[in-house]
Amino acid sequence: MTCKEIMEKLEERWNPSYALEWDNVGLLVGREDMEILEKLQGINNQEVCAKYILLGKKKEATLYFKQMDESEQNIFKQYPIYTLYENL
Repeated sequence: MTCKEIMEKLEERWNPSYALEWDNVGLLVGREDMEILEKLQGINNQEVCAKYILLGKKKEATLYFKQMDESEQNIFKQYPIYTLYENL
């Protein structure tokens, strides 16, 4: 499963009335997926940032978020995963 597929999985399950917090990630991404995430290498800064968000590694996620240009950051902020990033 690629980071992009995981982001799409999160988007499919996104419910605006559901408070997306770190404690709830297990409901969206299973343990096996988390182990796979550890081994994945994203193909762009958005995917790598998403990987680290799902792994709960804010420092690393922030590094890749800052490497995105302004346009990429604005797109990324529209993804539900950005809410999780803000709550790390």
